[in-house]
Amino acid sequence: MWKRQVKTYGGYLLCMKCSKDIHLKKYDSYWTSDNSFVCPDCCDQKTIDAGLPPWKKEESKMWITETCIASGHRTCQECGAEFSVIIGSIMWRYKGHPVCPDCCSQEIIDANLPPSEDAGTKISSSPLEKALATVRDHMGDYGSPTRNHRRIGGLWSAYINNVRGGVPIDFKPHEVAMMMILVKIARLMETPNHEDSIVDIAGYAEVYHQIVNEESK
Repeated sequence: MWKRQVKTYGGYLLCMKCSKDIHLKKYDSYWTSDNSFVCPDCCDQKTIDAGLPPWKKEESKMWITETCIASGHRTCQECGAEFSVIIGSIMWRYKGHPVCPDCCSQEIIDANLPPSEDAGTKISSSPLEKALATVRDHMGDYGSPTRNHRRIGGLWSAYINNVRGGVPIDFKPHEVAMMMILVKIARLMETPNHEDSIVDIAGYAEVYHQIVNEESK
């Protein structure tokens, strides 16, 4: 599980436990757990010698959060169901094991009890969590955000250029996402507490982030 590594070139590594970017110089040594980097603050020699995962360092704290550094699927230790996570989303672990949102509540987490003892109300999803889930679901329906928004931008450009003429307009994918955010803001100006618009803004912000990152590569 634990492996000592040596950095072959300088740069930053993301800690799989605390999600901090740690700068390492060339030839610096560091620890990995299951091939994932763990910063010095998140591991100690006793944990490493015992072959335990890094979250065992805080044994008294059964519930911990993890910021997902990659998209993929996890298996809930409580119900056995697979659930999806995307990069940047927050996932709960109990004793180091993933727990899906349907199997944990804030009441049981605050009490530091196992998920099987949860008889309370499940956590209600925040607008950000709902938005991330929507983006994830739409990727299966519409394809990647960049490709989908490039199509939308092409259709918008063709319509505007055909109807209005003049200097040709070419909407970029990230501009499409930005203008969709403006559409939702316009709706909030009429109904400031409209949750669907709030969720949509968060979703388009995530889409915008993915697009600009892809465009910068």
